[in-house]
Amino acid sequence: MNSDIWQQLVHGKRLDRARLPKINGRIDVRNLHLAEPHPIKVEQTPRFNVVHLGGITDIRGAKWQSIDFSSSQLAGLRLFDCHIEDCIFDNCRIPDMRIWGTKFSNVSFRGASLRDSSLGGVEHNGERPAFRNVDFTNADLRDIACHAAVFVGCWFINTKLDKVDFQSSNFTDCLFQGELREVLFYRRGWEGEQFSPNEMTRVDLRHATLRWSEFRGLDLDNILFPEDSDHIVVHNFPLAVDHLLGHFGGGTDLASRRLYTFFENKRRWLGPRQKVGVLNKQDLMQMGGEDGLRTVMKIIESVQPAPSARQEDISGRR
Repeated sequence: MNSDIWQQLVHGKRLDRARLPKINGRIDVRNLHLAEPHPIKVEQTPRFNVVHLGGITDIRGAKWQSIDFSSSQLAGLRLFDCHIEDCIFDNCRIPDMRIWGTKFSNVSFRGASLRDSSLGGVEHNGERPAFRNVDFTNADLRDIACHAAVFVGCWFINTKLDKVDFQSSNFTDCLFQGELREVLFYRRGWEGEQFSPNEMTRVDLRHATLRWSEFRGLDLDNILFPEDSDHIVVHNFPLAVDHLLGHFGGGTDLASRRLYTFFENKRRWLGPRQKVGVLNKQDLMQMGGEDGLRTVMKIIESVQPAPSARQEDISGRR
């Protein structure tokens, strides 16, 4: 039954919803297993070999609504200009999925693996994929490519995002919890001038742990920063960075050189109107040890505004 439903979905046929099995009001296609993509031809070029795959499923212009794919194996999907609404992909394995111009709304990927997928493919008309009210809780998004996508009202709770570079993707009203390790957010990514800038509007990081993550070119005036003792929220951030560079620039020891390079990178990627930044104490410790951390905190404290001014600034941003 599931394979029959799948063939209808792939070819854009209208489903007879009244006759199909349902779970919680959605069509039940759980535990669907697609064949794994497999190499069918290797083309040799002067620079590298190109492997052509069989078993790839192209889906164009499909409109899927209220379908439960939980615990399915959906390798090799290619989605072009599709609309996917009120669908469940919990605990699915969807490696190497690639999407262009596709819209997801009220969709759940809880516990799903989307490793090696491309979630930000741009159509020829400049249309970006969009994710609205999408739940990525406990999902595995490691090794994804996301050149340009729109995320609105999405949940990234304990989501595996190690080393994800979001380039020209936009985030609005999104929630991040758990560790973000080596994640890159940009105001404008590489060759992203055609897209609206990412302002990270009303993004909640209060219960996130930022390890070696960066916000490049962002003002960060609409973000809720981490609230635990492992993070330092720095007001007068540009001034603090200048003071830190002045201090560590004269050091010849390894810790000073590392910290100087770190803050030189921070200055390079300051937002045009940035006032506030955030640092992780464990990152600073890893570079400069306990002495380096104490020195950084002392310099930062010396340039912080009075508490009343900080509160006024925070209130304005929230």
